[in-house]
Amino acid sequence: FYRAMWHNPVSSVFIVAVIDQGAEYEFVAFNPASARQSPIPVEQLQGKRISETFPPDAASRYSAHYTAAVRSGQVVTFEEDFTLPSGKSWWCVTRDPVKDRPGQVTNFIAAGNDITARGLAETTSEEARRVLQQGVDTIPAIIFWKDREGRYLGGNKRLAQVVDYGSV
Repeated sequence: FYRAMWHNPVSSVFIVAVIDQGAEYEFVAFNPASARQSPIPVEQLQGKRISETFPPDAASRYSAHYTAAVRSGQVVTFEEDFTLPSGKSWWCVTRDPVKDRPGQVTNFIAAGNDITARGLAETTSEEARRVLQQGVDTIPAIIFWKDREGRYLGGNKRLAQVVDYGSV
C-alpha cells in the first residue's frame, strides 16, 4: 500500500520528521510527483527545517498545522498558499501522523494536491464581486438582491443608508 501511495503519479507525497516533540519539523523525503509539482524545488527543501525554508510568518503558519496534528495525533487537512517569484499557488494538504510504539508522533506522511486553478477562480470571483459591489454602491437608487426564497442577500450603500443598516 505505501509503495503504491509513494509512487502515485498524481499526488505529491512527502515525509516530514518531528524534531524535539514538535518544536520544529524537517523535510525528509519526496516522491516523484512532489519533485514535479512542488512550487519550491525539493532539493532546496530536502533535509531542511521549516524555519530554514520559509519566511518567519509562513514558517509559523505551516508549523502550526503540524503542531495541531502532533497534539491531537489525528490527521489534519487544510489548504495553504505559496507566493513565490513565479506566482501564487494553492494546495490542499493532508498531514497524517506516524507514531512510534509509545504513541509519540515521530513523522508525518503528507500528501498535497495542487488546487491552484480553483484558488485562481475563487480570487477572480472575489475580485469580480468586489468590483461589482463598488459599481452598485455608486448608483444613487436603492438596489438589493434576494435568493429564490425571498431572503435578502445584499444591497448597495444607498439601501444601507435608507434602512440605517450600516453596511449591507
